[in-house]
Amino acid sequence: MNNTLLVETLKLLSPIEMKEFARFVQSEFHNAGKSRDEILRLFYCVEKAYPSFEQSKTQKEVIYPVVFPNMPEFAGKLEKLIGELYKLLKDYLLWKNYQSKEEQFVKALDWVKVLRKLKDNLNYETALSRLEKEVLGKAQQAPAHYFQRLQLEMERQEWMSKMNKGRDDLNINKTLTSLYTFYEIYRLELLNLLLLQQKITQFEIPPLVQNYINIGLNSGLKDSNIVIVRISSKIYNLLQQETPQLADFESLMDELGQNEHIFAPETLQSYFAYLRNFCTILINAGHLDLQIVQFRLYKDNLTRGYLYFEGKLHTSTLANITRVAIVTGHVSWALECIESHKDKMFGDVETADYYMINKSLCLFEQKNYEAALGLLPPTSPNIIYHLIARRLELMCYYELKSELLYNKMEAFKVYIWRASEKLLSEALQDANKTFINLLLQLVSIPKGDQKKLDRLEKRIQEKKQVAELRWLIAKIREH
Repeated sequence: MNNTLLVETLKLLSPIEMKEFARFVQSEFHNAGKSRDEILRLFYCVEKAYPSFEQSKTQKEVIYPVVFPNMPEFAGKLEKLIGELYKLLKDYLLWKNYQSKEEQFVKALDWVKVLRKLKDNLNYETALSRLEKEVLGKAQQAPAHYFQRLQLEMERQEWMSKMNKGRDDLNINKTLTSLYTFYEIYRLELLNLLLLQQKITQFEIPPLVQNYINIGLNSGLKDSNIVIVRISSKIYNLLQQETPQLADFESLMDELGQNEHIFAPETLQSYFAYLRNFCTILINAGHLDLQIVQFRLYKDNLTRGYLYFEGKLHTSTLANITRVAIVTGHVSWALECIESHKDKMFGDVETADYYMINKSLCLFEQKNYEAALGLLPPTSPNIIYHLIARRLELMCYYELKSELLYNKMEAFKVYIWRASEKLLSEALQDANKTFINLLLQLVSIPKGDQKKLDRLEKRIQEKKQVAELRWLIAKIREH
């Protein structure tokens, strides 16, 4: 029974939710079928096993005689009852979700639909007008807000069509306007996410989706005063460029700063994520003065909670925070941040490796190379972290003048070329291939051969994508 959907879902419930579910199952309104008593007995069995669900308490041999006392065992009978209890569990969780603050609009709209079905015309109009005032009166902009507008206009259009008096447009004009506005806002949101992801990893975009990317902004919205459309369009145009124009980035940053107060928190969270990513792209393209801007963005967004999901940081976010804090000289702050989020990360089942890699980066910056090397895990399921760890390993061996350096460099080179075939985006390929090629060249240059070192530094400066650029240049100048 331990591998059933019922038990796996019950494990996710808090003790308070388990007590609520008990009342839900006990209610004759929800549990009124012929199997009511058997379902209750089954629930009491799993309730006793919660939360550990030890095998000794959930074995069929233990549960069956309790649920079906004095009855012979029939194949599939207990399994069917488990399915019925699982259905009640789904009903409870759906009901609970429906009561949440986020579902207030859905509840209000559903109530309007109920009144329409009851043909309660007077109360229907009152409820719809109240809902319209609440939706249209919202100050914060978000894609969800425009979806609510569309749903409201569709409901009014359906109502007016049924009550057609032949005197107006049946609300079709407003419904069409809401439809196209929401479509454009949500299309831009998805395309921006797709284009950003394409800069991180390698995947195919089907021809049909490529057509959606190539479609320009809906002509009716080009001159729109809808700020969310304007800012999303600016992000879209920046993502279309291999390297965003600095002036365009600054324009986006200024406009977002001026209109920050009108956006819902989740929309701001998304927009600031794009700003941070554009900073990274521009910094990699040589705009090193933006590093301090990026650090301030991360620090501000961390304080305001924009970097969190359910109170935790994604492992990749912590890596970015660590990197930008180090390059701007805030190593002590980075270490404090890493320690404070040691048990507040998500991204994989096991996050201890990510904690150690971030700490290693700080220790390396403090020139504690042995300690940094000792913390590095041999592998990581996250490709970005794996590359960080492997590059840091090479850098530690270089600083320690280890005999293992050459073999490690060759292994990294082989890995990068193989990974490039299917795992890495073009940008990640170039950055890591350039890093290992330049490091191989650096270690082959005799100490004091200034002409070769100058030529190597010039080549580095000419490259668009170089991982660990700051360290490489420093080592060339020290060589």
